Amino acid sequence: MRVVNSHVGALLCSVLIAASTGCLGSSPEASDPSLGSISINLVGQAPSGAIYRLRNAVITVTGPTARTWNTEDDLNQTSMSADVDPGMYTASVQAGWTLERLVGGAATPVSAQLISDNPAQFAVAATVRTTVPLRFHVDAVDIDLSQGYDIVVTIQEPPVPQVFVTNRGTPSITVYSSIGDGDADSLRVITGTLTRLSAPAAVVISGDQIIVADQSANAIDFFPITATGNVAPAKQITGSATTLSAPTGLSVFNGELYVLQSNSAVVVFPLSATGNVAPARTIRAPSFGAFIAVDNGELYTAVNASSTLGTISVYLIGGSGNVPPVRTIVGPVETSSCLAGIAIERNELFVADACAGQIRVYAKGTSGAAMPLRVISTPGNGIKRSNQMTLFQGEIYLADFNGNSMQVFPAGASGSIAPSRTIIGTHTNLSSPVGVAVH
Repeated sequence: MRVVNSHVGALLCSVLIAASTGCLGSSPEASDPSLGSISINLVGQAPSGAIYRLRNAVITVTGPTARTWNTEDDLNQTSMSADVDPGMYTASVQAGWTLERLVGGAATPVSAQLISDNPAQFAVAATVRTTVPLRFHVDAVDIDLSQGYDIVVTIQEPPVPQVFVTNRGTPSITVYSSIGDGDADSLRVITGTLTRLSAPAAVVISGDQIIVADQSANAIDFFPITATGNVAPAKQITGSATTLSAPTGLSVFNGELYVLQSNSAVVVFPLSATGNVAPARTIRAPSFGAFIAVDNGELYTAVNASSTLGTISVYLIGGSGNVPPVRTIVGPVETSSCLAGIAIERNELFVADACAGQIRVYAKGTSGAAMPLRVISTPGNGIKRSNQMTLFQGEIYLADFNGNSMQVFPAGASGSIAPSRTIIGTHTNLSSPVGVAVH
């Protein structure tokens, strides 16, 4: 009999979309030199850092060496092993298995479906390791149990969303993992003379483009979403015909780019615009704030006129020229131009108060004098000077200019709470952040 040098690899050990992760557990050596070893490792780590564990699984392998494993025989075990002969095999997972995601000391079952052949057929040859994938779909994640003597579990995850932050101190765009926290290294930095960045303000992501309003350059810069280093924009909207004047706020809606300027005008360009081109239309008002949000045919902005501080005005996006608001939302009166970032999620309007260190949440359709549905703040005035704010997958991302940080809060939060995550520190490359977008 020839030696079978096969074993079971680690759960989540081979990753389909990234480099292999470290594996937990090890394969024992076969006690009989005529046999090879197999093992099933039950715990492993995915590229995102998520750890999964297979539970309630009965795995039956039939062939020259038949064996049945049950993950519940010993809840402390991290692997199971046996010796096998070469030949044809099938492996099947009986109904009733579950997968758990491990976070800290807690285990949370995740919804999963087996989407590959069950049973799976495979051959084990002497001195050859055979891998047969058993693929599971877990929410938005694919997990592979590659079975075969090798029985391995691999995971295929969608890319972790990325956070794009514009910085005024050192003109740049820094990019982070959306799960980054603390003194997290930036994934990459777009900076240098070729970028033409001088005073970047708001940033939005549209398709495969990073779009940045450059306040002092009177320009809108478009970079590829994968750009890094000292690179020129793929295109710019700039020149006298554009009428751009210190642009600060950006929003994208229905194939159009809305640009808020310091001269109380919003100019609208098609996303395909480039160079020295006139806007498709201009919406003028007595006073606009620094940032805007567009949702369902309406444009929202804070009003920074001294007589109406603390007011949010709402305009129809199809208007042109001097247009009145369709409604106003009058919140707590400010002593200065304090309202900053504005964002909308579902039926709620989020407004950042840069002076009070608060995020106020209103019903989106509110009109007239209104009390917030709730107010989000931090202990000890942890929000120093908020700027742009965006919402993504149930979380608020906030650029804090004076705090030199990017803070994340649950969208449903209320009262004084610490951020869920804060990117801050010398390794982050943050430098007076102004704009934030997530993709």
